[in-house]
Amino acid sequence: MRPDDLLNGLRTNNPETRLRAAWTIGMLEETLLLDQLALFYVDETDRQVKRAISEAEQRLRLAISRHYTTLDGLCQHFKIDREIEAMMTAKEADIIRMMEVNLNKGNKPNNGLGSVAAAAAIGGMMMGTSGVLAGASTAMSARNIHVNDRPLYNALANRDMPVPPTNRDISLQLKILKTSPDPKARQQAIFDIIGSQNPAALPYLAEAFYNDTDMQVRETAEKVGKRIYWNALYYTMEQDGSIIEVMRQRALAAGKLIPQQDDQIADESSLAFMDDTPAVITPPKQPLPPRDPKKPLPKIKLSKLLEKEQRKQPKS
Repeated sequence: MRPDDLLNGLRTNNPETRLRAAWTIGMLEETLLLDQLALFYVDETDRQVKRAISEAEQRLRLAISRHYTTLDGLCQHFKIDREIEAMMTAKEADIIRMMEVNLNKGNKPNNGLGSVAAAAAIGGMMMGTSGVLAGASTAMSARNIHVNDRPLYNALANRDMPVPPTNRDISLQLKILKTSPDPKARQQAIFDIIGSQNPAALPYLAEAFYNDTDMQVRETAEKVGKRIYWNALYYTMEQDGSIIEVMRQRALAAGKLIPQQDDQIADESSLAFMDDTPAVITPPKQPLPPRDPKKPLPKIKLSKLLEKEQRKQPKS
């Protein structure tokens, strides 16, 4: 599902379908559709639909004024922003680089355990036990570890994943929502609808949002409607890979460092720790053997030392 799909209902010849489509866009506050709504308003012939489009436009403008976007709501609800917050900054990456270099001086491959231990040590010094765990998972981020083809930026702060939208039957819940005189029953029907993750429920939730007499039912309809929409949108973005670019842009805006294998590195030696091959270390010089006290010291002529020092002096 994409935002433009919400406009399909406005393209039909059925005024009731167009009415629910306008209500749906207004309930979801899909600000990306504001300009398109203005065009549909001009061409609309039905007064009730025209009024609904106008009301939807007003809601979108209010949403923009408070800086709301669907993407912000989606990233917050599915903990994407929390995962981005857990990513490393450039400064944190430099600390792990230094610790990695020190731990890899044993000239033995450690399969990435060095960076994990280093970051765990740093985290432990800063924040105790919780810091050790956070530091270790951040080190995994530095090595660009992947689980199921997606980066494990922080094992403690992974985003929630979407579920596939369904076309599950929700006719019973919609009947209760439309006909039950009990507000609690209507609200429960809405809660039951979210379990289906069926985007076909959105127009009917929008109708309840605009027309139900109970405030709690209206608020619940909006919350559930947005969550179904966010999930369907997020699922599409996960399938086509566009969510990764969204995360990259949001991470860059937050000043985070994102490990990417395709990046060009100016100084590859500074990131050599990301390779699992052992570091090349120059072995230290062997110490001189102990002197035999019974063996006399070699005789050095004083004239030779003076001659050597004179050669070091600059000529005048």
